[in-house]
Amino acid sequence: MGGEADMDWQILKGQIEDAAKNLGYSDKELAIFHLYYYQGWTADQISKLPGESGAAGPLDSTPILPRPPGGLSVKGVESLIHRMTKDLRNFFGDDEGP
Repeated sequence: MGGEADMDWQILKGQIEDAAKNLGYSDKELAIFHLYYYQGWTADQISKLPGESGAAGPLDSTPILPRPPGGLSVKGVESLIHRMTKDLRNFFGDDEGP
């Protein structure tokens, strides 16, 4: 992407993040959403990240993540992603999809 399309994408990502915060999602939950949808990580990969013990992880250089977002099972990550996706679709008035 480049130019106008990239700018539009950045605006949309900001709107999604703002909506998720308005819906009460935490920074940890936003980080998991980011890894899943924007970085292409699987629920299994996310579930294997270290918890909030302060341990160094592969995400230390990623500025959007305030701390490693681990600590959930695969099912927990999947449930969170499903819930956030549903809530965001409802927020934006899109009732389509699973």
